[in-house]
Amino acid sequence: MDFTGSGSRVFANLLSQVWGRLFSNIGARLLRVPLLLGMLGPDEYGRWLVLSSLSAWLAIPNTGAAGVAAGSMAMSTGGGEPLAARRTYSDLVVLKTVLCVVLAVGAWAASSVVPFQGWLGVSPERGTETVAALRMLSLGVLVAAFSEAFGARLKAAGRSHVPALWQGALQWSELLVLFAVLRHTQRFDHMAAALLAVTACFTIAMYASSRRVLPVVRFDRTCVTVGGLRRLLTKSLYYQAFPLGNALLLQGQVLVVQWLLGPAAVAVYSTARTLVRVISQGLETVNHSVWPEMSLMFGSRDMRRIAVLHRASVMLSLGLSVLSASLLLLFGPGLFEAVSGGMLGADRILLSCFLASVPLNALWYTSSMVQLACNRHEGVAARYLFSTMASLAAGIVMTRSMGLPGAALAACVSDLVMIPYVLRRSIVMTGDVPVGIWSRAWKDVTNLTGRPTP
Repeated sequence: MDFTGSGSRVFANLLSQVWGRLFSNIGARLLRVPLLLGMLGPDEYGRWLVLSSLSAWLAIPNTGAAGVAAGSMAMSTGGGEPLAARRTYSDLVVLKTVLCVVLAVGAWAASSVVPFQGWLGVSPERGTETVAALRMLSLGVLVAAFSEAFGARLKAAGRSHVPALWQGALQWSELLVLFAVLRHTQRFDHMAAALLAVTACFTIAMYASSRRVLPVVRFDRTCVTVGGLRRLLTKSLYYQAFPLGNALLLQGQVLVVQWLLGPAAVAVYSTARTLVRVISQGLETVNHSVWPEMSLMFGSRDMRRIAVLHRASVMLSLGLSVLSASLLLLFGPGLFEAVSGGMLGADRILLSCFLASVPLNALWYTSSMVQLACNRHEGVAARYLFSTMASLAAGIVMTRSMGLPGAALAACVSDLVMIPYVLRRSIVMTGDVPVGIWSRAWKDVTNLTGRPTP
């Protein structure tokens, strides 16, 4: 079976994901921890993390629309239907514009009436600064939402590696800008304004790149229809269960820790989670490398190659997760102290609780790429939202009784719910056979580098 073209695209995607998600996203975040801790202190750093978590919730509606449109456009171009891709892109731009306007108005109103400064424990004199920072962080999230639309156009052109390259550059630029600002001021609103300016610049760059690569897929108001918007919105509502579920697991649990244990505990919890998410981001390099290629294969209805790619990616992610978790368990406490600059104590038990969910998550999430790639994600999305709600509820109980280790261990609840359904559904959709699937997967790992299966 010839995988030369697919393999080269997967390999390019993989390299760009390593740059964007590992070296840049995680690397810049790890360096950001000692920078902000050293210049702000644990309490102020914890408050900044809470503000960032609150604004991140605004990304949920936009992520759903972009993810659905990216899969649909890739299938359209893969099937030789560029006009259908243009219709989807036009619908996406309109839908994102409406959503962002509504969310911007809502965020502005909420920041005016909700006493965030009292909840965060800042002085009344800093109330204006805190509200302004939250508004600008929220606006930055909404501006970044349009870069996802431009990234979807690049994926439809078979250039999925380009958005990852831009995203990596954005992460390092944000770190440099924060460093420059903190040398002169520690005001949250100044920090947020600087991040907003960087985000706007990179969103414009993403637009220019996507327009140059695939000019035929452009915004055309005559292609926008009520039916198309309705279909995109319906699929998006299901897709939004993924970012909403992630918010419940990530930002939601940060708020629980803030509520029950205080801002200093948030700093410890977030630093440990950042270390563990190095593994998660590494695994996502595999997932987001094969996802666009699967969409192109679904467009050409090449089910045999989809089954091979599914088996190989699941086996690769599972093996990498076990190996990475074992290494971090050994060297994690030393890295924890190094990243925090010695200001936060290392906790091997906390790291162990975070790592327990890593192989479980790798197993089902990589397999779910089959359902996401062809936009048949309704079942897995609904179950994921339910499972993360269960994890958050368990996290409240476990944080009360066990402290930070309980908050970290609660993530396993979601993974245990997801594994049986996702694996069974993906095997059926690819026309695979459960018997002997692991032995075939071992052989299929070489397909990710473009070599045929023996």
